[in-house]
Amino acid sequence: MRPSRLLVWAAAAAACAGRSSESAIGNVEWQLAELYGDPAPMASGGRKASLHLSLGAHQASGLAGCNRFVGEYTASGSKLSFGPLALTRMFCADGMDLEAQYSTALGTVDGFRVDRSGLSLTSGSRVVARFTRQAD
Repeated sequence: MRPSRLLVWAAAAAACAGRSSESAIGNVEWQLAELYGDPAPMASGGRKASLHLSLGAHQASGLAGCNRFVGEYTASGSKLSFGPLALTRMFCADGMDLEAQYSTALGTVDGFRVDRSGLSLTSGSRVVARFTRQAD
């Protein structure tokens, strides 16, 4: 293979890998399993905190603990970051601590990994949150 063709092929493969990585995490309802290495507590009402990334719209949404959130995300290859999140303003006796920790964690995210066990959001080399796919 000529060097120029090899370079074009490598660039095309890299571009496809980035799309397939984002497509592996998008349009899936993810349930928070761990936060900063500890099992995630239940959110308000016995529900689990969640994350949904809408491909195309680049919109993140989910349950933060008590309140629902929405905001933009940016993904490229294995890089992922969240813009400012808007949250509803309910007060719950339970779930507020989880909400504060989860919202803070999302603000630090700069990457992700996805495998058979689920989705890991990272900040540098540290996994800040792990998710499992929500059962249908």
